[in-house]
Amino acid sequence: MYIALYALLIAAGIAFAWRSNPLYSLGRTARFLALMALAMAIFVGALVAMIHVAERLSTTGAGVLVAATTLAGTIFLIWATITASTPRVPKTAAGTPLVCVNRAHVMPWIPRLLVGLAFFALLCAVLHGELRDAVLIIGGMFAGLAIALVFTLYIAALGMDRSLTSVKAASWLHWTYTAEAWTAWRAVLVDRTAAMPRTWQWRRDGKRLAASFVIVAAGIMVLEAWVMPLIWRLSYVAVTAILMIVGIEITARIEATAPERLRRFLLHAPAETYVGDAGIFCDGAYVQWQTASSWLSSATID
Repeated sequence: MYIALYALLIAAGIAFAWRSNPLYSLGRTARFLALMALAMAIFVGALVAMIHVAERLSTTGAGVLVAATTLAGTIFLIWATITASTPRVPKTAAGTPLVCVNRAHVMPWIPRLLVGLAFFALLCAVLHGELRDAVLIIGGMFAGLAIALVFTLYIAALGMDRSLTSVKAASWLHWTYTAEAWTAWRAVLVDRTAAMPRTWQWRRDGKRLAASFVIVAAGIMVLEAWVMPLIWRLSYVAVTAILMIVGIEITARIEATAPERLRRFLLHAPAETYVGDAGIFCDGAYVQWQTASSWLSSATID
């Protein structure tokens, strides 16, 4: 019941957000829903077919086959969703080289993923019994989530690179900074980032966090009273508190180091700007004018 209500609220929120997007149209929405229904039908059909095949295999072989099919189907659905929801990129002339600005940020994660997979494979080769089964479960979850995430990031970055390629090939405006102007502009950007107010301050926001945590803790202690013993509920509350504090501290440290990370990033960013039909490339980053989740609402001269 709760899951169905939660899913209904999420669907309503998505529908409201899409309805306010400048890209919204009834025809585009119908096309997207039809493509997603087709992709889901292909995924379910392939999964059912693999389950029938798995019935004739051993337990291990059946598990591997179903898991691989689920992972491939998930990747297929991600690709279909991104492809169907991404605005069309202006065509470029044949032979135009594809830039690799956005994919360059994703590529380092591929060897890290391979290292993680190799680590779990090594553990499975060394361990035996129930401990090996536990590593297989954790490693399988890691592999599925990590592969799907890296694939999602790569497909999104590929679309951004294609869009940036079209902007560079037929830009409205293009200029290159002199060394002195680029150095001065980098300093301005870093100073602006350092001057931004912090999102979280313990003295200002601690009381609100405490009040929210008391409500959550009370809900756990009362609603789970007939399911969990007292020691489990207290442990649940303690772990929740620790995770909240650790998450806030990590966020605060990321914000504190943002100016220095921006400074290092700008040191290697190209000192040029492109403005085109699909978006703008400046300060080493590319931003599209309109996407399914964001769009340009106004522009001013800085």
